[in-house]
Amino acid sequence: GEFISAAQEAGRDFTVDWVHLKLNDQAQRTVLCKDPFRSVDDRVKRLIASM
Repeated sequence: GEFISAAQEAGRDFTVDWVHLKLNDQAQRTVLCKDPFRSVDDRVKRLIASM
């Protein structure tokens, strides 16, 4: 939810599914989240911070 909120507030185009968080820009930055029980991921925090 935090990723989606940040992307919407920043006006960014994004794609989300069960395991992917992706910014649809020229860099095509994607984070693959394989562990459904992990609630915190530094890679996701960095992706959000890059917006």
